Amino acid sequence: MKVIVDKIAEKRKSLEYKIKDTKLTIEREIYTNNKYGIPATITIYRKREKVRIESKEQRGEVTAISNGKNSCITWPDDTVKLSSVFDGLQVWKPSIAVQMCRPDNPNSPCLIMPREPISVWYLNIPVHKSKIIGEEKIKGRKSWVVSIEDTTSIFGKLWIDKELFAVVKGETQGKHKITVLWHDFRETPDLGVIPHIMEEEFSLFPSGKCLEVFTVKNIEINLGLSDTLFELK
Repeated sequence: MKVIVDKIAEKRKSLEYKIKDTKLTIEREIYTNNKYGIPATITIYRKREKVRIESKEQRGEVTAISNGKNSCITWPDDTVKLSSVFDGLQVWKPSIAVQMCRPDNPNSPCLIMPREPISVWYLNIPVHKSKIIGEEKIKGRKSWVVSIEDTTSIFGKLWIDKELFAVVKGETQGKHKITVLWHDFRETPDLGVIPHIMEEEFSLFPSGKCLEVFTVKNIEINLGLSDTLFELK
């Protein structure tokens, strides 16, 4: 297991060495009970641990900012807010970001992780609390199935591609599970092989299912982004 995690960490370090900042343009599509609705264009700015996300939707614009210590999400009105999933440790907001916070500890930092394909490289896999429990094919690719026994991890199970050493599927912990797929891996001039599509499927309350598809449309790196872009308001 350690060899696998080290390989993934190598790729992440390689990306972090090459990248000072990034600007990603993402298209998001939502299917609720197989019906299409609420498309959005999402722009994601990263500068090391700092993140800014701008989502333009039919009902308004949503902005999420994390300065590396705390975060905030602004909404045009209450109608834009979607369901939250609380798994006992973190809040997952099926909107533009996963809000990483500990509601049981008000003094802990509340950060955000962009919901976009490349964020898969920033997943932290606790090597001493993970184990391979089998093998499966995900979209035709051979993958290890890894169980994670760590209550601080979003995912309780991950599928790791045996050739790419990349996470291609994840299943969250808790009662209300969210399944995430990463695919359409392509070679890029600056970042190597990265996924261009991420799919998330989760249950709606009290019944039904929702599928969200995030597709990378454009990637720009090392733009010299200003720190003012990540100031909380």
